[in-house]
Amino acid sequence: MEYVGLKEILTQFYNSFINFLPRLGGAIVLLIIGWVVGS
Repeated sequence: MEYVGLKEILTQFYNSFINFLPRLGGAIVLLIIGWVVGS
């Protein structure tokens, strides 16, 4: 695998991760709230 191709894949993955992070954070917050209320 060429380094350039790997760098492009990492860049796309990083951008996808940044876009997904707020939704992931919201899901984690909801999980924590549900766990605190449930316990």
